[in-house]
Amino acid sequence: MWMIATALTVVYIVWGSTYLAIHVAVQTLPPFMMASARFIAAGMILAAILVCMGRFRMTRHQVFDSMLIGALLLLGGNGMVSWAQQEIPSGVTTLIISLTPLFVALGDWAVWHLFRDGKRGAKPNALTFVGIGLGLVGLVILVAPSIMATDATYLNGYRVLAVIFACLSWCVGSLFTRWQHERQRMNQVANLTRNGNSQCIPYLRWFGIDTNCKSSRYRKSLCS
Repeated sequence: MWMIATALTVVYIVWGSTYLAIHVAVQTLPPFMMASARFIAAGMILAAILVCMGRFRMTRHQVFDSMLIGALLLLGGNGMVSWAQQEIPSGVTTLIISLTPLFVALGDWAVWHLFRDGKRGAKPNALTFVGIGLGLVGLVILVAPSIMATDATYLNGYRVLAVIFACLSWCVGSLFTRWQHERQRMNQVANLTRNGNSQCIPYLRWFGIDTNCKSSRYRKSLCS
């Protein structure tokens, strides 16, 4: 029981502070550079630990799975959120991201309806949607005061759509993790954090980030 309580406490603290930390970081760092650097570093640390334990391995299937899942979770999910939070308050981002469990439940239902083989997907019951609804209500109560205290009267529509896209991308990636070829979790996490976020690097320029430091927004922090 104490392990469950500890795990939930870590999730509450780490997840709860993630979007605030991203909002602060993207004020001085290009969003895709920040997103790629944090997870590439995490992946290298995990890989080093597994090497020391003699448990690190990378098969062809794992490389494929980590590239695909990394693109969905870390590029499409975390990367787009980081880009959107340049102009969206963290409280608003948190509210939109809280729709992800609903998307996952609906996606799981769609997969179940599509295949109907008893192995893929699941049909959610009423309690699932009640739980999701209660979670959304609780989150609104928690973050509403911070949103009201900030100037959130105007929101960039493209950035809002980017967060919604991130939710959908995270949903698809989460569902795919259930059917990946090999389920050695620590190896998979180490691989996808390195491979997935290396895919963020090409988007530095595509999303208006000048890698030659000609952008005034990041010139002081990166080029001084």
